[in-house]
Amino acid sequence: MKNRILKGWNFRRVLYIAMGAFITGQAILTQQYFIVLFGLYFASMGVFNFGCASGVCAYVPPPRPKEAKQDVEYELIAEDRKG
Repeated sequence: MKNRILKGWNFRRVLYIAMGAFITGQAILTQQYFIVLFGLYFASMGVFNFGCASGVCAYVPPPRPKEAKQDVEYELIAEDRKG
């Protein structure tokens, strides 16, 4: 947990903390205490590096390389039925 808080800081994490603090402050000033939860959520995303603050939302794995197609030969086996 200590490494998660202290390592890997980037602009996105700082932005989440700043926006979370701003939302929390404005919610307290306007006495809309339910909105404080949203502000604290955004701030905690920045502090603890989870959710979109960790870059998981924007990560799209690269496509896997296509395997080389192998030529397959089929042999027709005819069954002789006499009825």
